[in-house]
Amino acid sequence: MTKWGKDMETTKVWKSYEAVLYPALKSKAEEFQLLGIDKVNPEAVWTFCVQKKWRKVDPADVRIYQLAQDILSAKVQDFMSFQTIEAIKSPDLMKGLSEEDFQALFRPKN
Repeated sequence: MTKWGKDMETTKVWKSYEAVLYPALKSKAEEFQLLGIDKVNPEAVWTFCVQKKWRKVDPADVRIYQLAQDILSAKVQDFMSFQTIEAIKSPDLMKGLSEEDFQALFRPKN
């Protein structure tokens, strides 16, 4: 099997786990919101787990309870570190700014 084919298969397996683990993801997102992180959602928690906590895990060899335990034991510090690094790696930090917002950022103050 080609590397691309294996990646696609792995992605499908992770996607199937996401639906099963959604209650744990939602619970962790709500916990982070209570701790003051306003813009966190279950999808962000899922991305953190897949890309950080489970990046070396073969999804075929893992049990659902292990994944749920990883989600529920995730620390806010680890999540925020991951988010910060991802933001720094982002190719366009000004993405999403309108022309007006961009001009307001660089307009000299009177």
